[in-house]
Amino acid sequence: AAYAAYRDAAAANATAADGEIASSAHATVRNEVLSAAMTDDQLFFLGYALNWCTKRTSASSAALLATDPHSPGRYRVQGVLSGYEPFVKAYGCPASSRYAQKPACTLW
Repeated sequence: AAYAAYRDAAAANATAADGEIASSAHATVRNEVLSAAMTDDQLFFLGYALNWCTKRTSASSAALLATDPHSPGRYRVQGVLSGYEPFVKAYGCPASSRYAQKPACTLW
């Protein structure tokens, strides 16, 4: 749902021939180095993954597994993006990649 909302907003604001988001607010927020190396879709998925980025000790991870009902962040990213066609397309994942699993699961 978040990706669909992002694409709707991108389509509403797109004026560039290549379909990149061209709003002035978007342009000021983007990191110039990442902008040169990644597409808007890649940046969207990178932002999603970074949201779940953590660094924990083995003891901390074990304690959370025993007490926290939520999945660790790693699996919140890999599980959600595995088989998600827009992600596979954005990054050009090969068929052998864990993210290009078949059959793909489509909910929205």
